[in-house]
Amino acid sequence: KDPGLAVLQRGAGSASLDTGAALSEQGMRNNAAINTVLRDMAGDETSTAALKAARSAVADPLYEAAYGQTANVDDALVTLLKRPSLRKAALRAKRLADENGIDLGDPETGEITGQFLHYIKKSLDDALDAAKDRGIGRNERAAIAGTRDEFLKWMDDAIPEYGQARKAFAEGSVPINQAEVAQYLSSASDMP
Repeated sequence: KDPGLAVLQRGAGSASLDTGAALSEQGMRNNAAINTVLRDMAGDETSTAALKAARSAVADPLYEAAYGQTANVDDALVTLLKRPSLRKAALRAKRLADENGIDLGDPETGEITGQFLHYIKKSLDDALDAAKDRGIGRNERAAIAGTRDEFLKWMDDAIPEYGQARKAFAEGSVPINQAEVAQYLSSASDMP
């Protein structure tokens, strides 16, 4: 994309037919090589499914272990739960669990399960995803994201297995995300 190099390349290409043909041929070989690498990185549905299965094999048992743990409802969590986004997320989490027939228990007992905390986190994620569609401003989304980050830090400290599960899921997602980007780029480069 350097204009100076582009001018030199056009000049060299137009200096002689042989040079222009050689540059054009080299450009086609370069594009073919890039497309080959992208297709290799992208894999196919089977390889993507295998990557997702490998991620689940590592992360799912850690999540399951975290769901069964309990954390004390301490002052830090009580303070976080006073924030509007987290308060709404906790109510939505309870409704979602009820809808799925899952008893999350009652945090009024002084303890809260890892599964209940996970449902709150999922509700916060949903709120952030929906925020763009509902026209919530950038600053409010940033504030909600900050609350989610503080909540996740509290969770990871209170239930270390949950932090381990999130880390394993994130690490397992890297090759999946790379394959999805390669699939997109590969399909875009195949367009006329």
